[in-house]
Amino acid sequence: MRIHAARLLPVLLSLLAPAALAGDLLSIYREAQIQDARFAAAKAQYIAAQERLPQGRALLLPNV
Repeated sequence: MRIHAARLLPVLLSLLAPAALAGDLLSIYREAQIQDARFAAAKAQYIAAQERLPQGRALLLPNV
């Protein structure tokens, strides 16, 4: 039984399409994170909270 290229090509293209779409969705998601003000605010708040511990510890250390 001989398989024709015209029948095989759409099947191969349909198998490759989800991989290309996933790459595009990932890049769209990352760009949305960069542009989202709420995400940027939450990230800045997290970084500030992480800095509070060393600052609080510094108050307990002796000054030279």
